[in-house]
Amino acid sequence: RAPRYLFTPKFGIDTSRYPKLRLPILALSFSDDLYTPPASAEALLSEYPNAVVTRRAVRPAEVGARAIGHLGFFRESLRDTLWAETADWILAEVADGRARSAA
Repeated sequence: RAPRYLFTPKFGIDTSRYPKLRLPILALSFSDDLYTPPASAEALLSEYPNAVVTRRAVRPAEVGARAIGHLGFFRESLRDTLWAETADWILAEVADGRARSAA
């Protein structure tokens, strides 16, 4: 909810090279995440202008959860839904990257 949050000198993180990153990012947002509303997620992603971003807005009911919130993704109860979807996305990106490298 704070503009530029981690990208401020307050945190001491060198983010100067983030805009140069050309990598795939899977950005999951959760409708019940009170810490990172959609505008905050978009502000964070804007710090990676050269990344290829796949956005996925998730409502808890879609994945059989009552709530997800800010850190709920890490609950084992989401292993067969969000974790599996994320793993599939990573494997597809790796395979796609290998195919591009071989071409």
